[in-house]
Amino acid sequence: ASADPPDGLDETEPFVDAALSHGDSFTPVPPPVSEAKSPGEAPAAKRSNRPFIVGGLALVVAVGILVATLLNRPAPGPATAAGPLAVAQVTDFDPKADGGSGGENPKQAKLAADGDTKTVWRTERYRRLPTLGGLKPGVGLVVDLGAVRRVSRVEVTLSGKGTTVEVRVPRSATDAAPMKSEADWSPVATATEAGGRAALDVSQPQDTRYVLIYLTSLPPLGAGYFRGGIAEIAVTGT
Repeated sequence: ASADPPDGLDETEPFVDAALSHGDSFTPVPPPVSEAKSPGEAPAAKRSNRPFIVGGLALVVAVGILVATLLNRPAPGPATAAGPLAVAQVTDFDPKADGGSGGENPKQAKLAADGDTKTVWRTERYRRLPTLGGLKPGVGLVVDLGAVRRVSRVEVTLSGKGTTVEVRVPRSATDAAPMKSEADWSPVATATEAGGRAALDVSQPQDTRYVLIYLTSLPPLGAGYFRGGIAEIAVTGT
């Protein structure tokens, strides 16, 4: 009988003994080795932060460019100041649809914008009532500025004292001045009992090419007659 192994020594595993008894070679399986890392390779946690760092730098650069662009943008220029507007043409306004004759001393119309207050466009004479004898709502002159301008003020030099004068603009956009009726024009400023130089401020400046200076009440001429006149028209705007 074989002797028992010395105390303190482990017996050989049965399958090892069997393998040795048959002369088979036995190769122990090595324990698993942790995944090798390339030299200098950053830990996974550090690698995951790189996109955030790059994105942050890009955002800083973009903000810097935006700020530089805003700082280098030229300051807005001053608003254009209102001033005298050139008058291209003046035409008398006396529509037949309103009870007029179709013309109110048309040859004199240009005298209202010739720069000379001694030359005057005058209305016809009307009897009994200062409101043009009750025959029609008014009469006047259409000023053509040559192009659409922003009108903020109109000054009218009148003959006599006691005229009611309105500044009107077309009710709708148009390529030509509406000449068929006063109903096609909207009042934007009014002066009553005016005489001499009357200043009419347009509270809300109007973009228009045409301006109607409309007389609705005339000063007394004497002997029961009434007659108005315009010596000069000055339009202010931009």
